[in-house]
Amino acid sequence: QVGFAADMKRVGYRYRNGKIEMLLWPALDLAPETYPTVETVLENVRGMEIRYLNTRGKWTEYWPDTRDISPLPRGLEITVTLSSGERIRRLFALNQGVAH
Repeated sequence: QVGFAADMKRVGYRYRNGKIEMLLWPALDLAPETYPTVETVLENVRGMEIRYLNTRGKWTEYWPDTRDISPLPRGLEITVTLSSGERIRRLFALNQGVAH
């Protein structure tokens, strides 16, 4: 295939055994038996937390949020705690410009 959709890939991240790993599948929609390639993106990690901001402005640790009809959260917060105790927090705005 050629074009924008053919270039899209399914990507995931996980915390496992003191590392944050990126999981990369060869395409968006795949059979259940398709496994991703796994790359370590950060080592010496003590923990990782993810929160989602729903369209009502409430933070939740689950998505999809069954109390929210929007297909995407309005925001995402990721907090990584390193083995040294340092914390890295990043906020991402999502679903901007869509009328609700």
